[in-house]
Amino acid sequence: MRISSNQIFNSGVDAIQDQQAKVSKTSLQMATGKRILAPSDDPTGAVQSLELGTTIATTQQYQKNAVLAEQRLNLEESIFESLSVSVQRVRELTIQGNNDTQTEEDRRFIAAEIWERLDELLGLANTRDANGEYIFAGYQSQTQPFAPNGVGGFDYFGDNGQRFLQISADRQIAIGDSGDSVFRQIPNGNGTFVTQDNLANSGTGVIDPGR
Repeated sequence: MRISSNQIFNSGVDAIQDQQAKVSKTSLQMATGKRILAPSDDPTGAVQSLELGTTIATTQQYQKNAVLAEQRLNLEESIFESLSVSVQRVRELTIQGNNDTQTEEDRRFIAAEIWERLDELLGLANTRDANGEYIFAGYQSQTQPFAPNGVGGFDYFGDNGQRFLQISADRQIAIGDSGDSVFRQIPNGNGTFVTQDNLANSGTGVIDPGR
């Protein structure tokens, strides 16, 4: 079999180009830090790499959700603390104003501070988070939840929704409470009680609506 000079030349050129391609691929692998540059390089490894990438992205999202949940709950806790301080101050002022030693002028000052505290409570109930969303509006996060109704009370414009965030594959956590559950559904017993007399009791016990 005779081999021409042209065949030898072409064979040499092909070998050089093959080596150049390998060098280029190795350089790209080093630059990107990736062994698999295309699925054809390693089909099995490519599938595993995609699965690992999905797992990492999901875990990172869980971590972001956990941080966001902590921030929201910390904000809500700080609001509850401020609410508690304001309500306690209103109680103190009410007791103070009910004292017979107070003059009318004293009571006017007390009333003025109570109104200020009421405005403060309204502002806390309408608190927004860093994204500008009302935290006590339920699912209606773009709607201001509370507003005066003009007859001495307040109307609620949110809903009873409670938002959750996924912080792991099998766990969700609530990131707040609706304004209805916090400010309106105040537990106060069952509202009723039943009494009856004992025929064997000949004492003088009395039950009235106040006791």
